[in-house]
Amino acid sequence: MLQKKLGFSLTWTRFISRIVRPSDKTTRSSLSELHRAMALVDMHLQTGKVEMAEDCLKHFLRSGVQLNNRIFNEVMLGWAEKGNQFKVQSIYRTMLRSLLEPDAQTYAALLIQHIRTKSVSYIPSLLENIKAEGIHLEHLPYEASLSTRQKLYLKEALHYGAPEFQAEVPIFDGKHYIADIVSDLYSENGQLITGDLQSKRSSFSLEGIVRSEDLKRKLKSQLTTEKRGSLIVKTVVPSDAFDTESAATLSSLRDQWQKVLTDAVFEQKPKQRDRRLKLVVSPEAASNATLLFKILNPSKMVDILLDKVFELLLQQSDGMAVRFLCFEVGHAIEQTYEIWKKSQNGEEEKILSMYIDYIDYYFGSNRCDSISQRAFWEELDCFRPWEASLSKRSTHWPFSIHIHLVGYLLNCLVENAEFTPTGEVSPVAAFTHEYQVIEERKVGHIKAHPDLLKLYKAQSGLKSEFPMRATVAPMLVPPRPWISIDDGGYLVTPIPIMRVTRHVDAFQHWKVLEENGDKLKPVLDALNYISSCPWKINKSMLKVVEEIFNKGGDDDLGIPSGDLPDLPELPADEEDVSKKREFFRLRRALRKERLEKNSLRMDMVYRLSLARHFENDIFWLPSNMDFRGRAYTVPPHLTHLGGDIARSLLLFGKGERLGEHGLAWLKIHLANLRGTMKKASLEARVKYAEDSTENILDSADNPLTGRGWWRSADEPLQCLACCFEITEAIRSGEPSSYVSHLPVHQDGSCNGLQHYAAMGRDVEGGYQVNLSASDVPQDVYSGVLRLVEAKRAIDAENGVEIAMLLDGKVNRKVIKQTVMTIVYGVTFVGGREQIKRQLKDQESVDTSYLFSASTYLVKLVFDCLGEIFENARLIQDWLTESAKKIAASGQPVQWTTPLGLPIIQPYHKPYRKEVKTGLQRIENVSKSDISLKPDRRKQRSAFPPNFVHSLDATHMMLTALHCQRNGVTFAAVHDSFWTHAATVDIMNEVCRKQFIDLHSAPILEQLAEQFNSTYGTDSNLSKIEQVSFDDLPRRGSLNLEDVKKSIFFFS
Repeated sequence: MLQKKLGFSLTWTRFISRIVRPSDKTTRSSLSELHRAMALVDMHLQTGKVEMAEDCLKHFLRSGVQLNNRIFNEVMLGWAEKGNQFKVQSIYRTMLRSLLEPDAQTYAALLIQHIRTKSVSYIPSLLENIKAEGIHLEHLPYEASLSTRQKLYLKEALHYGAPEFQAEVPIFDGKHYIADIVSDLYSENGQLITGDLQSKRSSFSLEGIVRSEDLKRKLKSQLTTEKRGSLIVKTVVPSDAFDTESAATLSSLRDQWQKVLTDAVFEQKPKQRDRRLKLVVSPEAASNATLLFKILNPSKMVDILLDKVFELLLQQSDGMAVRFLCFEVGHAIEQTYEIWKKSQNGEEEKILSMYIDYIDYYFGSNRCDSISQRAFWEELDCFRPWEASLSKRSTHWPFSIHIHLVGYLLNCLVENAEFTPTGEVSPVAAFTHEYQVIEERKVGHIKAHPDLLKLYKAQSGLKSEFPMRATVAPMLVPPRPWISIDDGGYLVTPIPIMRVTRHVDAFQHWKVLEENGDKLKPVLDALNYISSCPWKINKSMLKVVEEIFNKGGDDDLGIPSGDLPDLPELPADEEDVSKKREFFRLRRALRKERLEKNSLRMDMVYRLSLARHFENDIFWLPSNMDFRGRAYTVPPHLTHLGGDIARSLLLFGKGERLGEHGLAWLKIHLANLRGTMKKASLEARVKYAEDSTENILDSADNPLTGRGWWRSADEPLQCLACCFEITEAIRSGEPSSYVSHLPVHQDGSCNGLQHYAAMGRDVEGGYQVNLSASDVPQDVYSGVLRLVEAKRAIDAENGVEIAMLLDGKVNRKVIKQTVMTIVYGVTFVGGREQIKRQLKDQESVDTSYLFSASTYLVKLVFDCLGEIFENARLIQDWLTESAKKIAASGQPVQWTTPLGLPIIQPYHKPYRKEVKTGLQRIENVSKSDISLKPDRRKQRSAFPPNFVHSLDATHMMLTALHCQRNGVTFAAVHDSFWTHAATVDIMNEVCRKQFIDLHSAPILEQLAEQFNSTYGTDSNLSKIEQVSFDDLPRRGSLNLEDVKKSIFFFS
């Protein structure tokens, strides 16, 4: 029996492991080291060097890193496939001694070893032992994360030991894990019920938008783009705008550098290369391994490096920080590696096969009306038990690996890339490495030769076509639904479900998400729904914007020109020190302006070129979220999360007839975009648009040669897009039948304060932010201003000098930013600086009085807000004080949203470690590892705004899920909700009901309970570590049901 053969009792080991558990307080940067170990072991296994993977595992084990069972399982599987039974058993013993429990993948490795070693006689007894451990054999194919090849070995073993074996999908008691607030949307097995039997609407069906066969053709194109890593896009810049000779020279240089750098990598001796890479971590493993160079040939990595050089480095005259380049290039290489892995282990083939069936979801109305994208994809996966597992196979590289790898490649670039400047005979280094002093710290930079920069500038930084990374471009097919935290989005390109700051290892977020994976279904479903919205390009707007851009731009419209300020030269005979100092200050300011303008121009080139590339396509924007749950699109250029220009270029891919009220909503939308009717009723806004019909028609007919009425709008380009849409509807002859694609926005009224007022049940505060009904929209900024002015007038009457000085000089603009940011935790000093800037810009107060005036006003603003939002202010203080106590106890603030998303604040005292490369020492800064001490100040000040952001994210996701249930197209920019003109009324009803349901739940009581169970008297902490929290503040008498009657809650 296996137990005797290994010398262990599986049952006894499992019993001991439940009693003796490693402490959660692990070594410094332990999570980062764990992921480094997993990444390195994975690389060794992918090269077939199982013995080196084992040495790597043992090295980290000896170093005290707390490993998980996944890393042991991977090495066991590697030896099992090699047919080395002794090694499998040795790793298994080590795993048990580490007090880790075997799981489905462990038992799969033990079964595979018997098939590979032909010791099949042990299989029946092993199966009995596995069943005795409470493992369901029929679930093994689904619960073990294996490649296609490993699945087939497992199938052979299971059928040998149990000839009648049939795989069965594990039954998931999903209802138990679904948050109460959405329990009515989910069935007993935890699946989202999407169909609305009354309306019979379907927002998913792509019938009439794109043909099924066309989508399958585009599927292959999308896969090719992702495997190549980039999309070739033609520029919108006219050919006469840049020097074609310079472009040809740069192209030739790139080809030359490609060959030279590839040869340089190949010529390095393997041991020298491994030593410089610092990827082989122990003497035992220091053989001739080449890791990534055996997986991704040097030519591919050099190609990625040069893409970044041309995309980033040649645009910066002052060079670019090595640390930044390490992240950008390293991330691109990591993505390429993960894509390669998918092709090797069978995932790519399975995804392609599943997706062809998944397309039917969008063309089979019965299925898309009764089951969510996630559930349908999981169903397709269940039909393929003997193909590669799709989830939990990605490794996340810590930044240290990026540093080692890219530092080596950048060193090759500096040493080997050459070019011959004009007028010179001998070649010179194309790039140099130097240090620049930034904020009193020496920062390593890679800098291009000045003549090379001139060459790049001569061809405007562009060729007739250029590559763009696959992840900055929209998708030609609907995104893969998120089914877990690391499985979804693009077809094969890995993207994180949680966005993180550059250079930051966010492993604590992954750990928290993994531990709560079963509770995330509503969050995943909401992300899937907003990602499934099809889009298309507004061709009329693209033509207008492109014409303005190519004619020199227009700063008033935010369309940048190509004109850059010249940098002056210091006169050779200048000796005055003060004049020199002023000259260099001016030169720095001009250099900064040049960089900003060039960046804006290149961003516009990318956006317009992408729009031109996709102008005849329906496309999709995969989404992920930040740690608070706020959703973002992954593509950054062509997205509705952009500004006026980006939004004006986008239309919904699926249209809706305007119906009875649709045209009126288009007119209201136009008035909103104009910005002149913010305080008017909806009826007045409709009338305003109707009175402006002549201007609307002229704007649509003659956008660049007419009266230009649209130019004076707050959002001019979106206003013009709305003019086009209204004109088309009017001229259709029957507006109610006109199929509209223009998104209509409904924005929250100072949404952060809306959530605070609802939590505090503040009657007056709720009225000021439109939680209560009124004939015209209330303006909280004007409300605060009135109260401030009343107090200032009293002070002036009492002889307060500064109050008298400010008479007639305080307006809405002066206090608006401070009122707006109070919800985000703006401090007294921060508010004072905001008001000081506004007074200075308006030149209404003598500069000698600016400090005292701003100090006086900010105190008034804070006092007035405290009066209007009295209970909300008490809640903010309670949140701040609770976070202060938690951070003081040495722990980060952690909570779970009403929708079930676990959140942990990533603010810790930085742990700095220098990583040595052949180029320089690069500082690897860890700020988000849970084992580090929390940053008390940041934990305290950031918690109130983060908590409110988590609530507005929850409200958005709730609205998305219920819009899906009602068959309503939905997109969002945080607290701005978008839908068709015809469905605004439905979305508004859903939006209000979900806000009421959200705040009818005991949000603060649940938060207090979570805090007490995690940090307080109900926690497992010692009495010394336990935190005592204050009682919850009082609440007012605001009736939340009034929100249903408030027209301007979202408007």
